[in-house]
Amino acid sequence: VLFVSLIFCRQCDQVRKAIDCCVSLNQWHQAIDLAKAHNVRDTSELLARYAQYLLEKEQRVAAIELYRKANHNLQAAQIIANVAEEEARKKTSPMAVKKLYVLAALLVQEHRKQLKSTLEGTVVGSRSSALLGLDEDDEEDPVTGRRLMTGGSTGTGGFSLPDSEMTSNLSLLENPWRGAEAYHLYLLAQNQLYEGYVDAAMRTSLVLRDYEGVIPAENVYCLLALSACANRAFATCSKAFIKLESLPDIEVSQSQVHEELAMDIFVKYVPKDSRMSRVQCPHCDHKLSEWSTSCPSCHSRFPVCMATGRPLLDSPSLHWTCSQCRHKAAEAEMTVRKSCPLCHAPVN
Repeated sequence: VLFVSLIFCRQCDQVRKAIDCCVSLNQWHQAIDLAKAHNVRDTSELLARYAQYLLEKEQRVAAIELYRKANHNLQAAQIIANVAEEEARKKTSPMAVKKLYVLAALLVQEHRKQLKSTLEGTVVGSRSSALLGLDEDDEEDPVTGRRLMTGGSTGTGGFSLPDSEMTSNLSLLENPWRGAEAYHLYLLAQNQLYEGYVDAAMRTSLVLRDYEGVIPAENVYCLLALSACANRAFATCSKAFIKLESLPDIEVSQSQVHEELAMDIFVKYVPKDSRMSRVQCPHCDHKLSEWSTSCPSCHSRFPVCMATGRPLLDSPSLHWTCSQCRHKAAEAEMTVRKSCPLCHAPVN
């Protein structure tokens, strides 16, 4: 009946009803073809329904490709960020989680460029018209026979997709790199620790405290306690154990393990750091610890070197800035590197 209705609607030039019939039959590509052929402009709802259909079928890669081809990069980024969060909860490889967050952040940056160009009244490349050539390079699923959203074809054509509401994506839009930064520093601190750079590992772990909302707090403070103990900074180590014992979501058995370990350490060692280096704030001359990411006096925030994890408290003229992600590193650290430590863009 639906198929007959589709034929009737097409013959009677009732495009909207024909598209609805295609959707009812799950013939999404045909619905899109009709929208293109008849220059239907308001296709945001169709796009959203197709994406929701793909997500319900757990075809998230196809949904991401759909949004990317439609130049809806913010929605694609949100799906990728959700996948990253799920993989993090599953305790997947931190490197894989970081890569997902980097990809999401790059898509948000592309969305911002697109939005800026739109506001300036310019054309945003050949992908600015949505869903054109959507099925030209698609492959067939060998199991279902349906076309998969794998093609990269672009084009210009008769209808475009406006930017959708951004309310649910506000946090990702405001700070798209936070997840990537967190897992980058988490990996960096562990690499520094295993390579024997215990002081650097402790400093990076101290910076990592700003990312408790992304990295589980237990992981952050376990890493800090371990690196501080190895660095003989027992006051810092003691504070990390106190934080671990006060975490509300930690299991009782695990909390007891932390207490026993802390007891073993501090029976032998006084909770005192072996050295306490302090530096001046470059803006107000207030004395700061070397790992401070902000000044409590003038409230200035300092960028973190993505190569070392150390806050950059020296002159901005000594900082290197990535042309892609805009993160910074010490100029001296980048002389031997060929790519950005965070997003891996080539060094210019």
